[in-house]
Amino acid sequence: MARRTGLSPHVIRIWERRYGAVVPQRSHTNRRMYSEADIERFTLLRKAVDLGHGIGHVAKLPTERLRQLIALEGAPAREPAVASVLNAQRSAMSSAPAAQDSVHVEACLAAVRRLDAMELERAIARAAVALSRPVLIDQVLVPLIHEVGELWQVGTLRVVHEHLLTAAIRSFWSTIRSPQEALPGAPNMVITTPAGQIHELGAILAAATASAMGWRTTYLGPNLPAEEIAAALEFNQAQIVALSVVYPDDDPLLEHELRRLRHYLHPAIAIIVGGRAAQSYHRVLDEIGAERICVLADFRERLAGFRRQPDAPLATAPPPPAE
Repeated sequence: MARRTGLSPHVIRIWERRYGAVVPQRSHTNRRMYSEADIERFTLLRKAVDLGHGIGHVAKLPTERLRQLIALEGAPAREPAVASVLNAQRSAMSSAPAAQDSVHVEACLAAVRRLDAMELERAIARAAVALSRPVLIDQVLVPLIHEVGELWQVGTLRVVHEHLLTAAIRSFWSTIRSPQEALPGAPNMVITTPAGQIHELGAILAAATASAMGWRTTYLGPNLPAEEIAAALEFNQAQIVALSVVYPDDDPLLEHELRRLRHYLHPAIAIIVGGRAAQSYHRVLDEIGAERICVLADFRERLAGFRRQPDAPLATAPPPPAE
């Protein structure tokens, strides 16, 4: 599949899970089975992204519409020989970093499988030296987290493997985090997971991303009740709260917690929600005016836009809503 589409296995899985680009059939052993139509669709999506379209904007387009888009925008404006040379150069430039990223992911995953904490920390450190912070997060840590989560779901890995990865990433972030990262006068944001959400890897990566952009981040760990989140926002005069929602994707108590949080907060305080299960709660998120973030690139874009806006007014939390 990767060879025929020109996409790395990790990108294929992210496009499946995050964007629903295709829904492959499964064998009796739960292995993915891709059809020719799936391969064509991934190839068209890759070409659309190469043309400058965001995957989030084209992933849901019908295949025929993708064909039309590629035919319209991808027609060579140069002589075929020139276009061929340029395409080859672009392919060579993009494939080498992707291969390097994949090597780092595989090294980390091998350490996780062996429950080798020291080797996992060394593998993450090697990736940090070789790659920029955004590339490390987007192309190594995020695919690694998804891979471990998927292997846990099918029973190949155990909960202890996920805990090992969480501890390693948390430890790594604490070593690279610096108080000097925050820019003078930088706004503050609170990052956590709501009550009942115990998986914190997404929240840690969000905190690392915001810190790298110069934000003052207050990371509170996982599983925090709405009133405590609201108190942290008030104490820190924060303008944004970022929440990671991963599992489960059908918790009615979480919907209640999100409504309570919105009630506690001043209307101008932004609530940003990301994570694997965020889409499952889209109704309540729309109801409370929260923003859903699919990928960290969108998170960066939102934070950059917020920095260009005036400070949001803050207010003391009102009394809790009636139960």
